[in-house]
Amino acid sequence: MTKKKNTVWAVCFTFAGAELLKKLLKDGKPGGTEVSAWKKGSGPWPKDCRFKDIKTSLTEWMGEAFKEAGGILVIGAAGIAVRAASPWIRDKFQDPAMVVMDEKGKFAVPVLSGHWGRANELASRLADISGGTAVITTATDVEKRFAVDVFAEKNGLWISDRQAAKQVSADILAGIPVKVASAFPQEGALPMGCESVPYGREEKEVPKDCGRQGSFVVISVFGSKPGEVPEGKVRALYLVPRLVTLGIGCRKDMDPGKLKEQVMAVLEESGIWPEAVEAVATIDLKEQEPALLSLCREMGWKLKSFSAGELKAVRGEFAHSDFVEQTTGVGNVCERAAVLAGGGQLIVKKQQRFGVTVAAALRPWTVKWNRTEKRKNPMEACQVQPVGDGEFYTYVNQTKMRRGITTGTCAAAAAAAAAASLLEGRSPEQVMILTPKGLRLSVPVFCYERGRDWVSCCVRKDAGDDPDVTDGTIIKVLVSRDPERGKESTDEKTEPVQTGRWYEYREEEISLYLRGGKGIGLVTRAGLSCPPGMWAINPVPRQMIFRQAADALGRTGEKGPLYITVSAPDGENLASRTFNPQLGIQGGISILGTSGIVEPMSQSALIETIRLEIRQRAEEGERILLATPGNYGWHFIREFLALSAEDAVKCSNFIGETIDLAVQYGFREMLLVGHAGKLIKAAAGVMNTHSSMADGRMECLAAWAGACNAGAERINRILSAVTVDEALGILEEQEGLREAVMEKVMEQIAKHLKHRAGERLAIEAVLFTNDRGILGETAGAKGMMEQVRRHR
Repeated sequence: MTKKKNTVWAVCFTFAGAELLKKLLKDGKPGGTEVSAWKKGSGPWPKDCRFKDIKTSLTEWMGEAFKEAGGILVIGAAGIAVRAASPWIRDKFQDPAMVVMDEKGKFAVPVLSGHWGRANELASRLADISGGTAVITTATDVEKRFAVDVFAEKNGLWISDRQAAKQVSADILAGIPVKVASAFPQEGALPMGCESVPYGREEKEVPKDCGRQGSFVVISVFGSKPGEVPEGKVRALYLVPRLVTLGIGCRKDMDPGKLKEQVMAVLEESGIWPEAVEAVATIDLKEQEPALLSLCREMGWKLKSFSAGELKAVRGEFAHSDFVEQTTGVGNVCERAAVLAGGGQLIVKKQQRFGVTVAAALRPWTVKWNRTEKRKNPMEACQVQPVGDGEFYTYVNQTKMRRGITTGTCAAAAAAAAAASLLEGRSPEQVMILTPKGLRLSVPVFCYERGRDWVSCCVRKDAGDDPDVTDGTIIKVLVSRDPERGKESTDEKTEPVQTGRWYEYREEEISLYLRGGKGIGLVTRAGLSCPPGMWAINPVPRQMIFRQAADALGRTGEKGPLYITVSAPDGENLASRTFNPQLGIQGGISILGTSGIVEPMSQSALIETIRLEIRQRAEEGERILLATPGNYGWHFIREFLALSAEDAVKCSNFIGETIDLAVQYGFREMLLVGHAGKLIKAAAGVMNTHSSMADGRMECLAAWAGACNAGAERINRILSAVTVDEALGILEEQEGLREAVMEKVMEQIAKHLKHRAGERLAIEAVLFTNDRGILGETAGAKGMMEQVRRHR
């Protein structure tokens, strides 16, 4: 079972111990930690005590806690805890945090893994609740010195050499200077006992001037494995951030072991630590490739996939292959995917070997020496109203994930700070924002600039756990009394588009004006929530920005006018990796957000993009909505149905939502063209075809094969098939069976699609595979295809 790092197993032995544990649990999660409460003994216990009983020995229970929990709390004698834990203790990097408290709560003593496991931190939090004292005994804490393992854990850095890490702490405590070389920019002063030296890739083991004394710390994704230490030198300790994205392409049905071997060889030849890799990126045609899935599962890497259109939109100089372009629709997969997913620059160009292509991109990062926790979460920084942990987190496929803030919330926060600075003379480091979702957030603000009649400041976008391409980008807002000052921020555009007009806001005598600046897109097509010729600042963010500026005017009694300019210095570059070009938004990103909150995994963002495309089609007068889940469908529509693929809305996995939106925007007819690998799921009533939601493809084919007189042996083979193509091949072994099954499948698809669409939308479907062409059509599909051709 996977260890749950944020879960603490707690045990008590007496009535008083149970009362203390109840007190610690009163707020549900002490310090944001999940607690599993246990008791051992015959009691008596408090009447309302619902703790679980330990039915094994304490030593056996402790063994389970070591495997499953990130922390252990024992309310009782330290000797009991130590004896029970002793068979399971390994080292401080693997052991869970263990804290012992007396039953009165006077003392909380970290016993195991004070730094790496955060037992010191847990003890302090528990002591705060109980009103007691945390008894911290680790030397670096007592001496108030830098602890490299704490710094690494809190910043998400992998430690290359545990012995070297111990030596770093020993040197600092002994007063021996520790040299630090960083491949990344650094903010803040280095800790006491550390001194900076230049970083060089060639210095993989030791600095040339380090000598016999003093440890050497290197912060980089490049390095070498611990080995022999040259005489007169010291071994380097590498602190490795997870910042590298690998772009990978491979042959179909490749052996997983071979793929891993080639990928690891590229990393070794490039000098990149495997621990520096955070994700693998590829084209969506390969998102279900077993070898890729196996590699990511084994290495703990995320897998991200993109359409050919998204990859083609990435700017830069990349290797090109005509064969790859003919096969996938884009001339390079690995380099483009790495850059698009990682948001950084290529550090390893395309490496081709034995049917595998690999590239690597490194995203930007800064070492912050004064950082006391992982990336600051603006939603947790300050809670004006007490709200639960659940407000800021959501669960996606049983995984707890952190929400983020939209570009609209960023702009509103920056507008609030800039207006306060201009009108009231104060420059807050954080501002409170009440989002439309009802969450009150504290958002950090930085980089104030000011002149005689203007102030500007910035907010950095925090997308939480969502893979948003705008995560980390800077949103800058300038508030001025002079309209010409705001216009200056558009002058820096490398390819200026038409000048957008001001949005206006009036409330009683207050006058406000809003426009976009550098990196904010201009709308050129109808059908969006912003009219053509206006800046892509959506209605809800506009109202949030205006509200903040109006409140500042209200506090000072001024009436304005104020002129507000929102810009995004890297917006034009980022826009090429969004859907803005397809939507007719030129020159930059959009300021978005209806709730002010980013939900993880981009599901809501994808549905919003589908909604915008459907709305545009409706406003452009199209009568029949043509939709397909992905690139296979686009290619098939163009090559085999002789229709314009550019007119098709790409609905991804969201078939049900696309049907709902077609009804909402008044379409009377809809043609859905889909690859059998996805669309067969609709025969079982599945309207979200993502593999994490549901499958049922083989079960559906097997059931209808049985209904069409297939034998038990054939049915079992279909159920064991890995792909739809394999299952279709099994059906084709029996003459006429595939055709009979497809007829039944299409009847079921028609039934479920029409049930979802209702009476207002006539919907037809075409099912195909790349090798076999059309497998089936609903009754009216041919007629609807002819209508589409005529109207297009």
